[in-house]
Amino acid sequence: MVNMMQAVVQNILCNWGLTDYACGTVTAAAPLQVQIHERLVLGEEHLIFTAGSGEYRLISDPGAETGFRLQLQQSFAPGERLILLRVLRGQKFIVLSKVVA
Repeated sequence: MVNMMQAVVQNILCNWGLTDYACGTVTAAAPLQVQIHERLVLGEEHLIFTAGSGEYRLISDPGAETGFRLQLQQSFAPGERLILLRVLRGQKFIVLSKVVA
């Protein structure tokens, strides 16, 4: 009985698709749009950014202890490929990084 219940719960969780990875292509930079499928284009409101999804730049900052600080800048150009993690049953996508090669 317990095994059957575990199988049912596991089947439900798999069908929900809690998380999954996806690759997307930047179609516009401002405002940011990422195409996942032919008919699915994500806007910024559907994206969650991580530190790995941007580039760090060294900025002069006289108020900082070292005189410099790191600033995260997210810049995406049309045609760039992104690795995404689908969460909340596809309502949001976490931008993990850019595809380099």
